[in-house]
Amino acid sequence: FPSHDSAREETFDKKKHRKKYEICLEKRIKLIQFFSDEWIEKEEICKSIIKNSLGKNEKKLNARDCKVEEINSDLAKNFLERTHISGYTRSKRKFGLFHKELGLVGVATTRTPIQTKWGKLSELARMSFESGVTVRGGASKLLSVSKDVSIKEGYEGMLSYADLRFGSGCLS
Repeated sequence: FPSHDSAREETFDKKKHRKKYEICLEKRIKLIQFFSDEWIEKEEICKSIIKNSLGKNEKKLNARDCKVEEINSDLAKNFLERTHISGYTRSKRKFGLFHKELGLVGVATTRTPIQTKWGKLSELARMSFESGVTVRGGASKLLSVSKDVSIKEGYEGMLSYADLRFGSGCLS
């Protein structure tokens, strides 16, 4: 009889989800993957991600009708805990995207990366938008302001990551 550990090694493939993603990408299938605890603990955020991916948000706004302002930690934390699958994380700067009628519709936060191997870059820590709202050009507007502020502070540019469980990482 194989030991419990060796049986697990034979059936558990650490790259299973990555392979699934690559097959779907090759076939032009949009794959969204959630961990079970995310669905259990953050079901509304998961549903919002799916709805947004299907283009079914109730409200569609344009970034030109919004303005970006630096916001405080409490406002950023409350917004991100409610709208981002990973919630809030430490950050140096917090930016809010405000619509004249709807108020705060998006948040981006930046920080100095933990790893210094990337040089003197600012890191996009979080970006999220209000559930049920699409802001065309909103990500670009938040990134542009974040990058400008980072460069004024002496950073050489911005570093960001994309969680491929929810999309391809493209801003379009």
